[in-house]
This record gives sequence, C-alpha cells and structure tokens, in this order.
Amino acid sequence: MKIKGLDKLQNKFKKLEKNAKKMDGHNSIPFSELFSYEFMNENTNFDSINDFFRNTGIEINTQEEFQELDERVLDDAVVRFSQFNSWDEMIHEAGAIYMHKKLFEGVKF
Repeated sequence: MKIKGLDKLQNKFKKLEKNAKKMDGHNSIPFSELFSYEFMNENTNFDSINDFFRNTGIEINTQEEFQELDERVLDDAVVRFSQFNSWDEMIHEAGAIYMHKKLFEGVKF
C-alpha cells in the first residue's frame, strides 16, 4: 500500500528544518521587521514602530539611547497606545509572531 503525499510532507518538514536552522543562535532583527506593519496596525494606534516612538514622545536615534531608556517610559507608552500591559509583553508577542512567520516561511499545510 502506497501513501499518497508522503513526499510532499517530507519536503515540508525539510523546509521547516532548514528555516529553524537559519534562526538558530543569536540573530539581530531590525525593529522594522520585528514590529511589522501588520503587527503595529493590529496591536497599536500606529502603523510602524517609528510612528509609535515619534508620537509617544520617545526619541531614539541610536542603540545606546534605546538601551539607556528607562523601561517605565516604554511601559507607559505601551499601556496608553497598545493592547499590551508592558513593553516586555509587546516585544515578546512581536518576537513570537516573527519567529512563527520565519519558521513557516515557504511552508503551507
């Protein structure tokens, strides 16, 4: 007895494995990719992370400025202008969605 579609399924698993290997280790993800238009539009009052920062009065021009920013300022902006309760919650959700997209990129079930 031959099972139809097994080759296609095996190819999908190989693609998943390849995608997972690409994500393995430490990766830098630009904020513009992590906080995609879709994510920002669905979860905040803005269309981009840059619009979010600009319209909430948070000025960030460098990685160092972002790292020095008091997280309470981010939390306040997130609570006021998104569906999340903290910056940490927002960035984790964006990360989970990003990882899911990358893992299943090119794979349809």
